[in-house]
Amino acid sequence: MHVPPVDISPLAAVDQPVPGLRMVLLNCTGLIKRDELQRLLNAGNVSMDTSMVEGVGGIGRLLEQLPAKKVVFGSYYPFFYLESALLKMQESALTEAQKTALFKGNARNLMAGAMSARGARQVPYEPDGPSLGIFVGDE
Repeated sequence: MHVPPVDISPLAAVDQPVPGLRMVLLNCTGLIKRDELQRLLNAGNVSMDTSMVEGVGGIGRLLEQLPAKKVVFGSYYPFFYLESALLKMQESALTEAQKTALFKGNARNLMAGAMSARGARQVPYEPDGPSLGIFVGDE
């Protein structure tokens, strides 16, 4: 059965009625046109994962077209082998800063934003900082 690509254009307006919304598009790169994806990523607090980025150096090419702060590591495990996703990251010749951002920094920032929306104190991500950048309650 052939399933046509999903129209993501209505998602750009979603963050307006829901202030502070954080949205992560999963498994999205195979069927969505790059210009539509870029428009949505620029529309608000929207990110995407790497689980469906394919091809030699695919993640590196993706980061040439999209801001690294909008991309988080994704594996689609257990449906795909985790090792395959890790190898995609390794063979894409990413800088250490890009790897750190995709593996943990961007996800931490998304989670910290979610916690601060609920009254927790947000601590900006620092690559060599504590393993958890979210503190709940008083200091």
